[in-house]
Amino acid sequence: MASDRIIVGSSETGLVRFGFLHVFAAGKSKKFPANPPRFTVIGIIPKNHPQVASIKAAAKTAAETTWPVAKSRPKLNNPLRDGDMEKPDNPAYAGMYFFTANAPEDRPPGVVTGRVGRNGGLEPAVPKDWAAGDYGRVSLDVYGSPKHNKMCVGLYNVQFLEKGEPLSRYMDASSEFEVESIETVDEDSPF
Repeated sequence: MASDRIIVGSSETGLVRFGFLHVFAAGKSKKFPANPPRFTVIGIIPKNHPQVASIKAAAKTAAETTWPVAKSRPKLNNPLRDGDMEKPDNPAYAGMYFFTANAPEDRPPGVVTGRVGRNGGLEPAVPKDWAAGDYGRVSLDVYGSPKHNKMCVGLYNVQFLEKGEPLSRYMDASSEFEVESIETVDEDSPF
């Protein structure tokens, strides 16, 4: 049974940094290729983020609801993972917790920006404008999965608000290459 939705990130509490984004199209897991495609976001928040307590409380409530008898409750994972322990060589995760939130292929998350669109609602996000390393907000819930004996984080909506330093190794070609020389083409030449 799912807990109440939590909206993580705001200008008052601090935004979520997106460490991985697969929110515009569902993707297959490289780690679990037999699993169906999913929408996925990895959210990175400081360990002192004010919403850490509410995420932990939601996980506790979900565990108690899913496995009401404490003795039958398996040893459960914490949906907030420690960046210092699990990604010690990645400076983006230093002093941070991170979570992986997923949505099934048949229930894509809403993905918007902070700008008001023509219809008066929030403007839909465009994939080419956003990448891992950017900041925003995410709505999620924490629930227990009896089938897998673990705690999971469900993904509902994503709002992109600020550009950040890219976390992927991808570089735009015009950023990666310099202009060496500009050759003119002889239009009369067969080559």
